[in-house]
Amino acid sequence: MNKKDPTMTDPLAASANLSPKRHDLCSRTHAQRLAGRLMDQLGRPMAVIHTGNPLQPFRVGKCDGAEGRVVVEVRS
Repeated sequence: MNKKDPTMTDPLAASANLSPKRHDLCSRTHAQRLAGRLMDQLGRPMAVIHTGNPLQPFRVGKCDGAEGRVVVEVRS
C-alpha cells in the first residue's frame, strides 16, 4: 500500500516539522523587527500582515493595499 506523506498535502502537518530556527524566522517578533528596519531604510510605513498560512504566518509589506490582516503598522 502506498501511503502519502501528510506534510505534502497538509500545511499544518508541515509546519509542525519546522526547525526551531525556521520557527523564529516566521515569528511575529521577527516580522516586526524586519518592518522596522525596512521603514528606516525606505522611509515609508510598513505593515506586519497575518497571512493565515502556517508555513508563512506573517509577512512584511506596504501599509497601503496590504492583502491579509494587518496586525502592526510601523511608522516613524
